[in-house]
Amino acid sequence: MDRVSDIAPEIRFRFTSPHPKDFPDPLLDVIASKANVCKQIHLPAQSGNTDMLFRMRRNHTRESYLELVDHIRTKIPNVALSSDFIVGFCDETEEEYL
Repeated sequence: MDRVSDIAPEIRFRFTSPHPKDFPDPLLDVIASKANVCKQIHLPAQSGNTDMLFRMRRNHTRESYLELVDHIRTKIPNVALSSDFIVGFCDETEEEYL
């Protein structure tokens, strides 16, 4: 993102639909500092339940996802966050769904 934003400063760039593990601080710093990188991140979610995420082999927890959201908001104060939600998985209980 850093190199591309420097090569084409007249083009706006957006980082979309990443996995929650794909947010190192250097990337967040580029998004925060580059005028032509949109201050908007699309961060999809597949479940709000840690046990369900584990059974889906997602390698993150509900808590780590929420911590990531807080961290992004700290690094990029005026960030716009969007998402899409996939719900209703096989063997998901009503309690897990809620």
